[in-house]
Amino acid sequence: MEDMPNGMVHTSKDGKIKLFQCDFYSFTEEYAGKYDIIWDRASLVAINLADQTKYAEKVISLLKPDGAYLLNTFDLTKALFKPLPTQCLSKPFKVSTEKPVMLSS
Repeated sequence: MEDMPNGMVHTSKDGKIKLFQCDFYSFTEEYAGKYDIIWDRASLVAINLADQTKYAEKVISLLKPDGAYLLNTFDLTKALFKPLPTQCLSKPFKVSTEKPVMLSS
């Protein structure tokens, strides 16, 4: 583990994988350059609707011009949605399937 401003970097033994534990909005390309691929597993459902555009702009700023973005999210129907445990702060936020925020311009 190495320190970074406002966080930590966890590096695999072979050095090929780095996980950055930090404030995402203060993360810049100076830490690891621009990315070929970003895999986003269900983060948008945890981000307030008003902040999803800010999040999308941040992700795009970290991608190379020909980079790829994989958004992995989930679809909850009312029939499948069960009440959340009391320790959860909020329900998941909606992610538009017609025009995801990442593609909005």
